[in-house]
Amino acid sequence: MNSFNNLKFFSDFCKVKPLLSSIIIFLCLHLSWKAAGQGNYNRFWYFGAQAGLDFSTTPPTVLTNGAMSAFEGCATIADPSGVLQFYTNGNNVWNRNHTIMPSGNGLNGDGAATQTAIIVPAPGNTSLYYIFTVDTNGGPRGLSYSLVDMSLNGGLGDVTIKNVLLQTPVTEKLTAVRHANGIDAWVIVHEWNGSSFSAFEVTAGGINMTPVISNTGSVHGGAFTNSHGYLKASPNARKLACAIRGLNTVEVFDFSNITGQISNPVSLTFPSNTYGVEFSPNNHYLFAAITANPGAIYQFDVRLTGAAIAGSGIVIGNHSGFLGALQLGKDGKIYACQFTSPSLAVIDAPNVGGTACGFSSNALFLGGRNGQYGLPNFLQSFFIVADFTYTDTCSGAPTNFTTIFAGPDSVKWNFGDPASGAANLSTAINPQHTFSSPGSYTVELIVYQALLTDTVRKTIEIFATPDPDLGTDRSSCVIPEVLDAGSYPNFPPTSYLWSNGSTGQTFNVGADGIYWVEVTRLGCMVRDTVQISVFSPPVVNLVPNQTVCEGETIVLDAGNPGCTYLWQDGSTSQTYTVTQSGTYAVTVSV
Repeated sequence: MNSFNNLKFFSDFCKVKPLLSSIIIFLCLHLSWKAAGQGNYNRFWYFGAQAGLDFSTTPPTVLTNGAMSAFEGCATIADPSGVLQFYTNGNNVWNRNHTIMPSGNGLNGDGAATQTAIIVPAPGNTSLYYIFTVDTNGGPRGLSYSLVDMSLNGGLGDVTIKNVLLQTPVTEKLTAVRHANGIDAWVIVHEWNGSSFSAFEVTAGGINMTPVISNTGSVHGGAFTNSHGYLKASPNARKLACAIRGLNTVEVFDFSNITGQISNPVSLTFPSNTYGVEFSPNNHYLFAAITANPGAIYQFDVRLTGAAIAGSGIVIGNHSGFLGALQLGKDGKIYACQFTSPSLAVIDAPNVGGTACGFSSNALFLGGRNGQYGLPNFLQSFFIVADFTYTDTCSGAPTNFTTIFAGPDSVKWNFGDPASGAANLSTAINPQHTFSSPGSYTVELIVYQALLTDTVRKTIEIFATPDPDLGTDRSSCVIPEVLDAGSYPNFPPTSYLWSNGSTGQTFNVGADGIYWVEVTRLGCMVRDTVQISVFSPPVVNLVPNQTVCEGETIVLDAGNPGCTYLWQDGSTSQTYTVTQSGTYAVTVSV
């Protein structure tokens, strides 16, 4: 029978560890490991009352095939290619076929603990995964680890090491973040009835049983509600946020993923119990949920320091019910658990300050399943997500690139254009590159921050630029003169726009003026301009054919003073003196 210490009171709601297996409770926490196939480790979420999501689509695809009913904590993981491996509530471990592994029961976690489990891939071994678990309410099972070997059971995996005790007692707060070396990991917990954090280092050689201890911040002890609430690291591994539900408080700390040390606490106070916390993908903002009825979500600017962080707090959304976990998805949105609700709330643009971040209650329907208090809790470093945008994709002109990432330490670009020589590489945050020729190019951006990296590649198309040529400025007496902007059979569709608004390939000039044409194809536009002076053709009358006597002369006058003349013998005067019979002709040019 349950004792009082196994109860958690959420305002007028109370949750009790169940006696019946038909209402097993889980904690759902999900890990992502940055490697080949980045982002695929956190593809699947299983949580709540047999709810699930697949983040291989946008919006995520709702799943109803899960075997868990997770009240709070649970953990899910896929492999680098995005194949589901297993999920757990801290007690049982289910394989991808949604059946419990042969030795996948009896783990030391508790489905009624906030963050009862987290999965960390073993560095250097793609078949092994650590499951770290914590007990509920500062219980004696403390922090333990078990090991899953996915090479067993025909690739469905099994638990080979179970319940190795690391520390007791600890709170229900459990998170993990990548080590500065980009290979190892830190697993972080908080002691119960004390003020210290413990950071355990996970390496290719195993788990360092001697943690890095940081005595900082509040004492977590007394009422068991002070054991509840989420612990999260920022994606860049520089900050930690720790919710202490019973104290109506969230504390923000600096974190070193080089040493594992935690320091510089800043306290944020709320009007009611605090539970879920999460950082924005760009590390600028912290979001915190109060688990009251009605619930509310706050946003804080953690780029600030000290009391200024607390002063930046703003309510960005409310929900007419209890709010639980906040969890960043691989789509860059933050999802909020609504207790016993058939949908999740969503913060659509968490990188944006204030209410413009776009909180929506009841935003993602779960296909007939219900959420509870917990959502997958990931190894946070795998939400360090780089991206870039680009404009101007016309050949012969610079293409402009913009890094989408807040405050990177440095970047490296490879434009996939080796023919451009040294210009193919750049370390500018927002570079320009003129591609050597039209065609497809795979552009790579690597972002470095806090000794972590993220790589993004995109294939872009550089389009051949039209090249209209209306000729040089000139005078013309050809009426009308036809201007031709040229045809471009190899790059349809092509559009034309002339200075008078006409849209054909050709234009008839009938008067003096400055004429231009814009030729556009797939966003590449070139304008050419010409000035034409139109003259009426000169009128020439040399007199009719006539006969003269020997010794007489005739002066032929081409008229049109100021023009240019060319007679049949090459002379260039306006007049020509005839002294003998013959045929005489003149060309008069304006």
